[in-house]
Amino acid sequence: MLAAITRGLHRQAEQRPWILDDPFALILVGPTWPAMAEQLTTLFPERILRKTSAGIAMRSRFAEDRLTEGRFAQYVMLGAGLDSFVWRHPDLVRSLRIFEVDHPASQAWKRERIAELGLPTYDSHAFAAVDFEVESLRDGLDAAGFDWEQPTLFSWLQCDGGGGGI
Repeated sequence: MLAAITRGLHRQAEQRPWILDDPFALILVGPTWPAMAEQLTTLFPERILRKTSAGIAMRSRFAEDRLTEGRFAQYVMLGAGLDSFVWRHPDLVRSLRIFEVDHPASQAWKRERIAELGLPTYDSHAFAAVDFEVESLRDGLDAAGFDWEQPTLFSWLQCDGGGGGI
């Protein structure tokens, strides 16, 4: 939720052109986003929050720009959270198989939110629910229909500063 809020705040606080245009970020978080954003603004000075928002937008943009080059058949987002790639890039959804990997509880919540919002679903968009305490990434991707022979971009856009990256 924090990554989605910061992507949404980037869009609200900055002028065009945005590093990443994510009109779905705050919608996916839901009606609690203003209170959560307020907490962020009390914890961090505006300058830091703006830089953090830009950084989170930049890392998503970097991964997505690699996809537009057309070298990949699949895209795997590790710790996908409330990423809105499939709705922001319906043109790429037609040419890619997209796998969102996340904890089963997180994905269940997101899928409920998608249904509530009436967002479209795509055959090429798969949710790979993986609890890493009891299941491997390979098993989760296999269950979701991942093809290990296809060129794939993996991204891990971790929000907690724990070293995730592309």
